[in-house]
Amino acid sequence: MVHRTFLIGRSSDCELEIRGHPEVSRRHAELTIADGKEMLLIDRKSKGGTWVQREGAWVAVRQDLIDDATRIRFAGFEITGAQLRRAALADEAPRPRQPAPGPAPTPGGDLLIRRNPETGEVLYG
Repeated sequence: MVHRTFLIGRSSDCELEIRGHPEVSRRHAELTIADGKEMLLIDRKSKGGTWVQREGAWVAVRQDLIDDATRIRFAGFEITGAQLRRAALADEAPRPRQPAPGPAPTPGGDLLIRRNPETGEVLYG
């Protein structure tokens, strides 16, 4: 079984860096993906908390198994499990000949985190 762990936060040393949201901690959370499927989300004692939506309500979590449909908040930054998985595993996708254009903002003005498949650089909408 292959496990990959990705650090999520404002710091430039995070694999999934979130810019433009000062309420997100520098090293806010970790995402571990097992065999490209199962996802474990762990809050790193962040100030703003890590939240998941369960049955229409936001619940603070320290550790939680998530799936693609899970809505997640890192303080005030909202994203889905599917968006996190795509951002984290973007370097495993086949590489296009031309760099992909930057992502469009998701509805509600949230940012979409994605890696440029050519350079591994995180792109922001």
